[in-house]
Amino acid sequence: LEALDDHGKPPEAPLSYEAPTDAQTKRLASAWKGLSFIADLLDNDLCAKNFGADALTFLSSVAATAPDPLRALATFHVERLAIKWRDGFSFNVEEAEPPECADALCGIAALERCGVGHANLKLECRDYVAKTSKARGPDVFASSFLGANLSRPAQGTKDVTDAQRRMTRIKAATQALYHASYADRAGVHITHDESGVLKWIDGLKPYMPFAQLGWEGYVDQATLACAVVDIASNYGELRLRPSAFPDEYALLADVACMTRAIRKEDVHLAGAVVRALRSFGLEDDDGRVKRGCEYIMQAQTTEGDDSGGWPTRDKDTSSYAYFHAAASAVGALYAPLFRGFGPACGAPASDGFSACGAQLRSEKAMGFIAEQYAAGAAAGDEAWVSALKPGERACRRLAGLLKWHAAMQKRSIDDYDEGAPVRRRTRLR
Repeated sequence: LEALDDHGKPPEAPLSYEAPTDAQTKRLASAWKGLSFIADLLDNDLCAKNFGADALTFLSSVAATAPDPLRALATFHVERLAIKWRDGFSFNVEEAEPPECADALCGIAALERCGVGHANLKLECRDYVAKTSKARGPDVFASSFLGANLSRPAQGTKDVTDAQRRMTRIKAATQALYHASYADRAGVHITHDESGVLKWIDGLKPYMPFAQLGWEGYVDQATLACAVVDIASNYGELRLRPSAFPDEYALLADVACMTRAIRKEDVHLAGAVVRALRSFGLEDDDGRVKRGCEYIMQAQTTEGDDSGGWPTRDKDTSSYAYFHAAASAVGALYAPLFRGFGPACGAPASDGFSACGAQLRSEKAMGFIAEQYAAGAAAGDEAWVSALKPGERACRRLAGLLKWHAAMQKRSIDDYDEGAPVRRRTRLR
């Protein structure tokens, strides 16, 4: 910590945050207090141990997307938490269960995003996954790791009449998506990756109306939709086209969704919905975003030990509930600084143009696309290439370029000194 060279003192809040006059400054001042509240929670070693990995993921996303000086405060806290969590986390390969491995991979992905080394922790997780998958079977291990059996269809509204069974599947889908995301981002192979979980979730669509679910079921469904947007936008870094996720946008952009969250005084849902709408490009002047932010600022606690935090769902008094409420609120109060266009997952977009955006695909998926593209190009079938949709053509060309780049990295200057000239392939349209 001494090597960080800031004397252990967080950045000071700007003077304008003490008595903000305009709406944007009020939002940022509220977010600043919320970040400070989260930092105070994480000063407790037990809190840092129990949900430090989740906090790392949240703080690193704020550090990557928030404007200054909010970014400076998030960076300060994420640096310290990263070192604290890494040095205090222990993973017992012999006694660990798959959910513990998922928690470890969550922290590993966040550490790598922060640029903090984690020594042998990833190797231990890889060994654990390989060993346990072999002992229990790949599908059985994946089901335990994800919390859902992807070998069986999720089943849509036509097949499921019991609302309770559907709610269980929705909750399992939300957990499965995040756990698959942790494994993908940490570079640890699980039988079902992120794109596989998203395809499985398609079985739960179209989303059901509020009248058929009730409040609890509706909250779980909206939470799943927010999770899909969260993962696809790489935690708010990439902007999404609504046409790429029509079901999620239709559910979350409905005015009734925000109205219900405010009437139920649910900061968790209101914050998640506002953050998702921002990922779709909605700005501060949008009515839904404006109403959500105003409610969040009005609901913030201003006195007592919980000053700077927010009330929790169902009056839950656990530390994690207070953290989650504050994280949901803070993530909604600032307009993210996008770094590109999504989706960031391997799921195909519904329209050809959004599929041309920046996509982060797994090594396995990129290799498969490259092989398909190379096979088609070798056959010299011009019609085959022309028949591809714009998005698929762009993805296949990108895969081919990445494969060529990897091959060039393995060559040295000596490879060009002697020998016959390299045969070049004619570039296709």
